[in-house]
Amino acid sequence: MAVREADGVTTTAGLLRATLAATTLSPATPSATITLDWHAQSDHSEALYASQRASLSKETRAASRATPAGDPRYAQGPKSLAEVDLTPAGRVTPSPEHWEDRSFYFVMPDRFEDGDPSNNRAGWAGFDPKDREKAHGGDLRGLIERLDYIQGMGFDTLWVTPVMQNYGEYHGYAGINFLGVDPRLGKAEDFRALVDAAHARGMAVILDVVTNHSADVLAYPSGSTGFHDQPVSGTVLDPKVPAIRPYELNAIENFHRQGPVRNWYDPKQMRNGDFPKDDGVHLSESGLSDFNTEDPALAHNFAKILSYWIAKFDVDGFRIDTVKHVNQEYWDTLIPQVRDYAESIGKKSFLMMPEIFDGTHAEQARYTEARPNGATRFNSPLNHPFYFGLEKVYRGAASTSMLGDLLRSQVAAFRDANIVGNFIDNHDLPRFLATVGGDVKALESALVVLFTMPGVPIVYYGTEQGFSGGRDPANREDMFANPGLRYPSVPHPGQSHFDPKSALYGFVRRLASLREEIPALRRGTTEVRWERWNEAGLFAFARKLENDEVITVVNPTNERLGARDLRLDPRVYRPGDVLVDRLQAGREITVTGTVAQPHLELDLDGYGAMLLTRKA
Repeated sequence: MAVREADGVTTTAGLLRATLAATTLSPATPSATITLDWHAQSDHSEALYASQRASLSKETRAASRATPAGDPRYAQGPKSLAEVDLTPAGRVTPSPEHWEDRSFYFVMPDRFEDGDPSNNRAGWAGFDPKDREKAHGGDLRGLIERLDYIQGMGFDTLWVTPVMQNYGEYHGYAGINFLGVDPRLGKAEDFRALVDAAHARGMAVILDVVTNHSADVLAYPSGSTGFHDQPVSGTVLDPKVPAIRPYELNAIENFHRQGPVRNWYDPKQMRNGDFPKDDGVHLSESGLSDFNTEDPALAHNFAKILSYWIAKFDVDGFRIDTVKHVNQEYWDTLIPQVRDYAESIGKKSFLMMPEIFDGTHAEQARYTEARPNGATRFNSPLNHPFYFGLEKVYRGAASTSMLGDLLRSQVAAFRDANIVGNFIDNHDLPRFLATVGGDVKALESALVVLFTMPGVPIVYYGTEQGFSGGRDPANREDMFANPGLRYPSVPHPGQSHFDPKSALYGFVRRLASLREEIPALRRGTTEVRWERWNEAGLFAFARKLENDEVITVVNPTNERLGARDLRLDPRVYRPGDVLVDRLQAGREITVTGTVAQPHLELDLDGYGAMLLTRKA
């Protein structure tokens, strides 16, 4: 069978990929492997790989690289997919059945805690604790040491940025070895130890994964700038960069090679362009190299890669990066295979949380719908639409009707709005405190919304200590002491910030405790009860479960505001009933109105918040 490549060259590699496209992972056999033609023999050594490369066309051979034998900087682990065994490596812990009951703490390990300084210079990230763009030394051992701190706030799920080995970057999203733990973060045993330690505490672990792009591995011809409509002729895999592992990814045809994105609103650039570095003014001419996801073989390869991380490390779910930058057919192939594998070993509720960086719930919901084969691609996405609305409202750029519209659209768009991943900031966006000018009261008010609205609350590390960094990399401050880089956006520059006595830490712990105590906040339906159009106003919504109704009220402005007829459900409340504010001891409000239309009258100081429940 001949396979025509994009540049018009028929290659053996293309034939092999077309053969692979017909293979799948067997959900009934955990140890099943995807069989590649070039690994048909039992000896899967580097010598065999080199001999198979020699059978490729001259054009393909010139654009590929041999892997340096014995390079000590590679993480230990399989070199090719043929070496991957999907037999679970130890105990399999079922993933949580009810994700809506969970609360997430999001960590970038390099910035969190340095538990083993001996690994700081390992790998290819580049260690320099004085440089915001380099690795600072945080690792997996440090994260294990701080599980008490995380669980002490009430969090029962840990989301970690990618731990796959990177090249040239510290953040985890520049993969070069997709089958190995980055040695600067520790060994494979350290990551498994982290997952096991979390499971022993009743905590789940979500691993961030990237299948859209690799590290910057492409060398474009001299003079090539910007994005091109077709693959740029003469582009090769950069000989100065280590070969990609697994070997099956280490070929030029696996990449779009069309140059960096210049216009994020151009669908073709968004799908096929390399990810450039963005300093807020300019986009770089090089970036994270974009995989050719239209090739079905790539989806099958990554299905096995992701299944390997489940088998070896017992993770409970994936946060999947840059989902909207990939064609839909790719996800239709990859996600069902990973789901089937996870279910086959006992993880029936394995979480697939996509990053769909989009401002509308309708667009995000397309990725959670049932597919023609009956499978669904993802559970529920990270809630970027609500983040964008909340940020606008709290900085005075929109009225609270925007939040009302977003809550209604969230409930309408998703099969289960209660497992959408909610956040108020993260590693890609300015911290919320930076957005509101450092006002801690505004942050507390937004946190009340985060923990009581439908969906799973996700808190980005450092929020509980008042970190206020702006856009990347300022929002990736060190939690551990780093006297060489004194971030101005932390309370004590250069010092450790693991303070369980801080006011914000205690406030987060209180919200997590209330969410655990009140089932309606986790599993209830949602109704907007107070909003204002074209003017400043309060925002209120109800969470309802059976005969219980809980009311959240926030003031997203710095002015005292009131509501005179905030309606309640007449099936739950009657005039004369008393509600208590669970956020301020001693504050009570009596229901007024009529039997048919009970309501509340209340006032809130600037950035105030209430969580109202029936008085016992």
